[in-house]
Amino acid sequence: MGIKEFKQLLNNAWSKETCHPDWRDKWSKEKPMVGQCAITALAVNDYFGGKIMRCMTPIGSHYYNLIDNKIVDLTTEQFPDDIELYDDQVERKREYFLSNEDTKKRYKILLYNLKQAIRQKEGKKFKLIDSNGEPYLSDTPGALGGNKKEKIYGRLDCPSANRWIEKGHYVSNRVFFKDEKTAIMAGYRPCAVCMPKEYRKWKENQNKNSIENAIRFYLLATKLKYKIRSAWDEKHWNINSERLESIAEHVYGTCILAISLSSEAKLDLDMEKVLKMLAIHEIGEVLIGDITPFDNITEEEKQKIEHEAMKIVIGDLKEKDELFSLLLEFDKHETKEAKFAYLCDKMEFDIQFKIYEDMGLQRGLNDQENNVVFKNEKINKMLEDGAKTPFDICHLWDKSKFNDDPVFNKVLKYIKDNNTNI
Repeated sequence: MGIKEFKQLLNNAWSKETCHPDWRDKWSKEKPMVGQCAITALAVNDYFGGKIMRCMTPIGSHYYNLIDNKIVDLTTEQFPDDIELYDDQVERKREYFLSNEDTKKRYKILLYNLKQAIRQKEGKKFKLIDSNGEPYLSDTPGALGGNKKEKIYGRLDCPSANRWIEKGHYVSNRVFFKDEKTAIMAGYRPCAVCMPKEYRKWKENQNKNSIENAIRFYLLATKLKYKIRSAWDEKHWNINSERLESIAEHVYGTCILAISLSSEAKLDLDMEKVLKMLAIHEIGEVLIGDITPFDNITEEEKQKIEHEAMKIVIGDLKEKDELFSLLLEFDKHETKEAKFAYLCDKMEFDIQFKIYEDMGLQRGLNDQENNVVFKNEKINKMLEDGAKTPFDICHLWDKSKFNDDPVFNKVLKYIKDNNTNI
């Protein structure tokens, strides 16, 4: 790369942000080299070597380069033609410039912009984050940086971020955004160090909205008290009772079951995590209702609409990412806490099924003409094999889920063999 090509790259790297503060009111895209002489001389020195020189002009100091005894001045166009330059030449060492914090900051931004301009010229793509928090490839570099772990966005020259990067930390969590609006929509907040005004405004809004967000979530989530579990309605098991279990009662039941089994089985679990998982695992049903395996919706479709509904219900709670992460963990049921919570969810349904039967509220198999469950081939095979009661079907349907867990296996056997009316 020659000087001429380097100058073209500089035209894309210079900005108002890299301009000397005293000259920013004179900077324009038509004259991008205004106020850039010191940091440009540093950059030229980086790429081509030589010396950095200073000369005096009627309007102050001017910096340029001397390479192989030839003057290389890439910012000379900022001056009128009648100004005489290069008299009274004095060499300046790099340390002279970098001892000034403002110059050092602007120089780092210029170097970053240059690297992006070089990548762009080479046809390379830039990985940015969109408004949904998802990565995508862009032809242009990001204007803001961010930390995806801490959900913070900031300036590319942020001293706090750069200190951590220089120490080898944080690099794996580094992300970039097209603009501030995108960063905010992706759920990131401004950095308190490099964007103090934006941070203060964000903090004020957070304090203002925190109570509103908390009560909104509470009011939405507790609507589960008035949502009936679909399994007991006339299209499913048609329980013979005016009062049917609500989704909120089911959630409460799963929490009590988790506490009781943890107490007696002495399980090595993070019970705070388990209970939080169970307390929120049905919140999407506030908006979409209780969808059963027999409602002609695939598990993938169900999870997709549930996750969308869950995000809406959680809203802008400060812990929204943690809560949604717990919901995803519950759905995968791979961790020991998620497996336990998942089995509590399934077992609580079986227990309630048996309770209705022991209370005499479960209609017989001959009184299920509207029951969509009987359209399932697996259920009909159970009937052919001798299932005599609705609970027999429930037991056979869920039994395999508990095969690998001795505690839940014993619970299911106990519920099947004993009357639940105590």
